[in-house]
Amino acid sequence: MVWNPYKPFLHKMGSGVVVAGGEFLTYGLNHVKAWTAVSNTWVGTSGQFGSDKVDAVLSAEFVPGPRAGAACSLVTGFRDGRLGVWVSDGQSAQCQYKLVAKVRRRSACARPPS
Repeated sequence: MVWNPYKPFLHKMGSGVVVAGGEFLTYGLNHVKAWTAVSNTWVGTSGQFGSDKVDAVLSAEFVPGPRAGAACSLVTGFRDGRLGVWVSDGQSAQCQYKLVAKVRRRSACARPPS
């Protein structure tokens, strides 16, 4: 689970608990789900893997949006070592993240081209 630091707000839930952060993400075996506080409850929206194979997500981190209007983006780590890049349209209160690329990470031991 990871909180989105780019959507900060304070929201008082029905039980009187003050929640800091407007969105968090759960991930794991074949899923990515963004959770947003809406009307005193948390509403989850599943990430869209598109035509790519649904895979186990081992890590996730929110990053600033790539352009104006994109509320935020997300980078995930998959079991096979690739990184997933996810974007949302940022137009709705509940972000719908879509996987737009899977890239191989560079080996920590790799030498830069000369």
